[in-house]
Amino acid sequence: MRNTIEELHLAAQYLSAAAISFIEKKDDDSHTNLAWSSVKKRMETHFFGDKCQLSLNLKKAHLEWLKEGKVTASTDLQDRRHAQNLSWIKKQAAANGITEDFKYEFHYDLPYKKLEFNHTFKFLEGDLKQISDNLSLGKKAFKAFIKEAKVKGESRIWPHHFDLGFYGPLNKEANVLMGAGLAIPDDLENDFYFYASGYKDEKPITTKDLKGLTKGEFKTNWNGATLSAKGISVDEVGKFLTESSDTYLKA
Repeated sequence: MRNTIEELHLAAQYLSAAAISFIEKKDDDSHTNLAWSSVKKRMETHFFGDKCQLSLNLKKAHLEWLKEGKVTASTDLQDRRHAQNLSWIKKQAAANGITEDFKYEFHYDLPYKKLEFNHTFKFLEGDLKQISDNLSLGKKAFKAFIKEAKVKGESRIWPHHFDLGFYGPLNKEANVLMGAGLAIPDDLENDFYFYASGYKDEKPITTKDLKGLTKGEFKTNWNGATLSAKGISVDEVGKFLTESSDTYLKA
């Protein structure tokens, strides 16, 4: 699974590079974040140019060029080298009247080796399905919580850390906020996990002494709560988010 996650994280950088190249920059980097389509099983950039998007289809392991939400061209990542993928994106941009240069350049680093021009992506189909299922479950749970808690915004994939997350105020005074999401394995957990971290008056809420979660735990080595994504349901994720937010509001 970790090899597929690394390959997928690297492949998602094509979308990030397109956003950096073609979309007006925002200070919070939100121009680079990606939508997850549970129906199409793909990550999608924001619109750019004349209603264009670049997407990464996990079901097919394809890069796709979208026009008004419809696929107009695609390329198989497991059948093309990195250099060919870069040329393909430039070709699609030119064909769609985009005048900005496509640059595969970033203002952040990933914890992997730099891609060689002859690199060809390899994915395990079962891993891609599991990742897709995790993202779809997370998006559904987040959407329900955001509506119930009246948090502004939506969950998006951030290509740097590669988490599907959201962030917003929990109260009318807007002095208590929560950032939550679905994260890939890292130093905190060795598998996919949900997280929720609270902030009060712009400072992290300390969680080492907090209690009150039916499932998951408040961490002692990080200010936040985590819940393993393995075998979890939408309702259980929702309960984890609600219990975390209730605890932060009382902190």
